[in-house]
Amino acid sequence: MLLGRIGLTKGILCVALFLALIGSALAQAGLVKEILVTGNKQVTREAILSAMGTKVGQQFSATTLDQDKRRLEDLGFFQAVDTQARLLDDGSYQVIVNVSEFQVIREIRIVGNTVVPKDEILKAIPLKQGQLFNSKALAPTARAIQELYSKRGYFTNIEDLGPLAESP
Repeated sequence: MLLGRIGLTKGILCVALFLALIGSALAQAGLVKEILVTGNKQVTREAILSAMGTKVGQQFSATTLDQDKRRLEDLGFFQAVDTQARLLDDGSYQVIVNVSEFQVIREIRIVGNTVVPKDEILKAIPLKQGQLFNSKALAPTARAIQELYSKRGYFTNIEDLGPLAESP
């Protein structure tokens, strides 16, 4: 009878070990194993990761990754954002974030102004030479210029505000 109990105990231990191994493998399935960030030069990897809802070790969600793409686009520093998830052999996911940053502002051209001096405009606008261009600064820049003209009793029409392809 003792041999029967030992055999039964070994069998239960083997089943328990097998279930533990399967449970461990299943726990890995669907988790984000790695987030790879490419294309960034000025914006740090940490800044990109902190803007994302997808985190290493958490359950992968395509919906969250779609939201992450929008969040990164909303930062204003990127011309393009691409997010992808790759299913790995162990059932976990590798998330790939590829960004294309706007250029650093090398010069600010102000053309056609006759009322407000260029240096006064440059002081009033949030876009600054030497900073990474941010599309979120376009509306505040336009408002700042319009306010300068308005204070002098003029109306201004801002025709083109943004990065120029031929800029040095």
